Amino acid sequence: MIEYHDAWLLKAENDLRLAEIAIRQDDPITDGAIYHTQQYAEKALKGFLVFKRSEIKKHTILPSWLRSVPYLILTLNPCCWMPTI
Repeated sequence: MIEYHDAWLLKAENDLRLAEIAIRQDDPITDGAIYHTQQYAEKALKGFLVFKRSEIKKHTILPSWLRSVPYLILTLNPCCWMPTI
């Protein structure tokens, strides 16, 4: 059974893959790459917060999440929770 935080990280990884595909086209789809990169960052952050058992609210925007990140980042080594791509 997949952990809840892993599900967020898998979704994040898919967004990053889509961003890479969009930007590597002969005629790059930059707006799509930017969108999926932002989605990657938000979903990876949600996965991190779930892993740390922080409260997440549905439909929040990334900047509001950043207030809780500095302490959380100091408490966990990313190699322990972020999947390799």
